Parts: sequence; structure tokens; C-alpha cells
Amino acid sequence: MEFYASLTINRCHLIKLTQIWAQYHPGQDFPFRRAIISPLFARNGVLEMLYQQRKRCKVMFDSGGFHVQQGRITLASASRRLRKLYSENAWANRFVLPDTPVVSGDSKDKVAQKLRSTRRQYRSFPAGFPESVRRRLLPVVHGTTSQEIGSSLEVAQFVGSQGLGFGGFATSGPNSGVNSFTPNTLRLLSVFSSFCEQKRLRTHIFGIGGPASIAVLNYAHVHTFDSAGWIRAAAYGNAYLPFVGALNVTGSSNSHRFVSRAEFSRLRKWTGHKCLFCQDHGVLMESWRHRALHNYSTLSQAVQDLKHTPVSVALERLHVFNPRFARYLQLILDERARLAATPTN
Repeated sequence: MEFYASLTINRCHLIKLTQIWAQYHPGQDFPFRRAIISPLFARNGVLEMLYQQRKRCKVMFDSGGFHVQQGRITLASASRRLRKLYSENAWANRFVLPDTPVVSGDSKDKVAQKLRSTRRQYRSFPAGFPESVRRRLLPVVHGTTSQEIGSSLEVAQFVGSQGLGFGGFATSGPNSGVNSFTPNTLRLLSVFSSFCEQKRLRTHIFGIGGPASIAVLNYAHVHTFDSAGWIRAAAYGNAYLPFVGALNVTGSSNSHRFVSRAEFSRLRKWTGHKCLFCQDHGVLMESWRHRALHNYSTLSQAVQDLKHTPVSVALERLHVFNPRFARYLQLILDERARLAATPTN
């Protein structure tokens, strides 16, 4: 499993982040090995920076589905503009198809309408692209039931892509902008990943990826995921730790538990986390950029560590640090076992 860091951010912030990274890692002037960016809403200069780094950073172009969901752009307009952008920037590694995300508050009729709109993109958007680009297109699968997911999967595979994306998580927060696990969405993820395994398609997960979440995704046989959480959490004063999640280190967040310098240090040791950006707790408290790079490092290291971590060990650590996510992981394991034992047509 690999992590795509969301870089739909201001160019000045990206420059400063890379400068700080280089100070701590001499000879490494660009920290991001995989990045996702929405070209429709990219800040001036960021796309050019990623183009310059294309040999060392794999880049995925997002479709801006969240902005369609928010009404900032219509699906038709997004589709038309993305077709032009993708054609002009064929250097990127993956190209997400236009979609209309489903959110938790949608009625059944609204869900059905959105699914029809997204499925139409599966058929119409790839037309005219050369095979070299078509293989790199990434359809996004939505749905609120296994039947809806299954119907979308059947249509999406005919895009001719090497992989499929899953966007069917529960949503909450302002403008339904936060994706999260629920027992139902994890069952849907199991259906999705099992289908892709059978068809030998790579899987990508959109918009979710905290330290506890990725321990669940890893054993759901997910290949790649993206998240803006690493930088969003930092802006709210939160620092990640493996298996634990986000902890507030500034005292400025109402949504996450505040931990003292001593408690954070103790949790760092218990989880085995080490990175250069959290060695000075005072800097971690004062600088959101250092917190962002700490969070990025935490996720990147955790992804690599999970490749060599038996599922029994991951379950044990989650039981200690985050029991709710231990239950989520067990649900995924049980659901995958059930699906594997279920005859398919």
C-alpha cells in the first residue's frame, strides 16, 4: 500500500514545506514521492512544481468531485475542462474520472441520480483518449449498498483502466467534507476490494487515511490511498502517532484530546515512532508546518512498517491504542473471509 499526499495547497506553503524538509534531510529537496492534486483548483505554480518533480514524484490528478458536490462547478463543466487538462498534461500517472460523490444525508432518489451521473462518465469520458492515457484513467465507485457498489463496478471496469477507486465512505462535518469508516461502509469496501482482486485491478481509496485508518486499509488489500488529513490536522494543532491517530499538542482543538509534552513523549516511545520533526516539542507546538511534515512522516513510515506487520500484531496494537479501529479491522477480516467463502456467478 502507498500514500498519495494531497497537495492542492498554496504554492508558498509547498515551497516552505520543501525547504524545511531539506533542512532536516540534506540532499532531499522534495519530500513527496506520491501526490494527488485537483488541476481544476490547483494554486498558481503548484502544477508546474509537480511537473518539474515528475521523475521522482508520481502524480494523480483528482477530478474535483468534492467541488461538484459543493455546487462550485457542474459535472458537465468539470468533465469538459478535465478532458482538456488531461490531454494537455498527459505526463501525470493517474487521471481520476469526473464524478458526483454521494454524501450521508442524500435521499435514495438523490443517491440514484448521482450514481447515474457518475456511471455515464464511465462510458462517455474515456472516448477519444489514446490507450496510453485510458489505462491510467481512474473511475470512482460510489454507493450506499452492496447492490449499488456492484452495479457501479460492473460498468466501471469497461473503462479499460488498470484500477478502480472507492469513494463510498460515510461523510460528516462542514459541507460533508470529512470521510470516515462505519460498519456499513467497511462492508462495502470489502465488496469493492474483493471484486478488484478477482479482476486483478489495482484499488485506490479516496479521502481517508489517518494512522489508525491505514492499519485497516492495509489488510483490506488496498493498493493506494490519498488524504489531506496530514496537513489539515496540523493546521488545527494536531499531531499523528501510529495506530493512535491525531492528538492535539497546542490546546487549540475541541475535537481531539490534548496531550502534554510528557504524555506525547511517552506515546511516541510506546508506538515506536521516530522522526526529525517531533524531536523538539516546542517547535512541534508552535509550527504548523513542522506538524504537517511530522504527520506526513508518520503516515509514510507507518505505510512501510505495515508491509511487514502481521495482521495479528496490528490487531493487538489497535486494541491497545485505538479499540474502535481494532473492531473495524476485525470486521474487515471477517467480511473478507465471508466473501471468499461465498460462491460467485
